[in-house]
Amino acid sequence: MKSKLLIVALALSVVGCATRPPKVWHKDGATEEQFRRDQMSCRQYGMQSAQANGLAGNMFVEVWISDEATKCLQNLGYR
Repeated sequence: MKSKLLIVALALSVVGCATRPPKVWHKDGATEEQFRRDQMSCRQYGMQSAQANGLAGNMFVEVWISDEATKCLQNLGYR
């Protein structure tokens, strides 16, 4: 029963991700090149944060990394 519940939860999360519209980031005065650098830097921060919190290898680590990268970009002034 537990494995069936896990399969259903995983399927629902995949469907939820597939229907989510892509994010469009904007920051006044930022070039595409600057955004790419900031995005990469924030993603690296998210990966380091996941590792520091013991999430390396966890099946939900990508969610953590994405959330941390989003917060990082917002802190840099992107909306």
